[in-house]
Amino acid sequence: MLNKWIGIAIDSTTPEMIDLCEDHTNDLYVSFIECVTEIKNINPELSTITDKLENLFLVKTHEDVSFIYPNAIAKGIEIGKSIR
Repeated sequence: MLNKWIGIAIDSTTPEMIDLCEDHTNDLYVSFIECVTEIKNINPELSTITDKLENLFLVKTHEDVSFIYPNAIAKGIEIGKSIR
C-alpha cells in the first residue's frame, strides 16, 4: 500500500521536477538554441534537422527526469531503511 502511495506522489510531482530541471539547465538550452539558430541561418535547408535536435534536447530532459527521479526516491527509501 505504501508503494502505491509513493508511486502516486512520484507521478504527481514528476512534472514539477521536470520544470526544475529545465530551469536549472536553461543556460545550456539557450546556448544550444543559439547554435541551432546559427546553423539554420547558415543553411536554412537544415531547419528540419535542427528542429528535431531541439525537440530531442527537450525530450531527453523529460526522459532523464522521469527515469532518475523515481529511482532516486527508491534509493533514498532504501538508505533510510538501512539506517534504522
